[in-house]
Amino acid sequence: MRAISIWQPRASAIALGLKKVETRPRRTHYRGPLAIHASQRRTAYLRDAFAYEFLFDFRSAGVSSFEQLPLGAIVAVCDLVDCMPTASLAETLSEEERRFGDFTPGRFGWILDNVRKLDMPIFCRGFQGFFNVEDSLLP
Repeated sequence: MRAISIWQPRASAIALGLKKVETRPRRTHYRGPLAIHASQRRTAYLRDAFAYEFLFDFRSAGVSSFEQLPLGAIVAVCDLVDCMPTASLAETLSEEERRFGDFTPGRFGWILDNVRKLDMPIFCRGFQGFFNVEDSLLP
């Protein structure tokens, strides 16, 4: 299965259903199953006010601190169903969704659907861009 690495806490936001659009600098023509891998690094946003808003959303899902979010692991499986320019997406999304991504002009929104959070993270090495994960690793 194809996979992408995403910095925490955004990877877990996808797994918990808080984020449905992953913004990227490049378009993709791929459609189909996609594993969401939490990268080894947490985003730099953890040091500013944005982090506190993010934490509020996670508390509703039972997460009390960012340190609880797994790193270097697959946290969810979903379907990548569409890819659209962010300029055409931004106005159609909720404010909550917009703050989970970079919707500046020239970027693309990868539309995720049918997200299934894994009961237990599957620890493995991630890579930039698409990479393959053995199907036998996934439940």
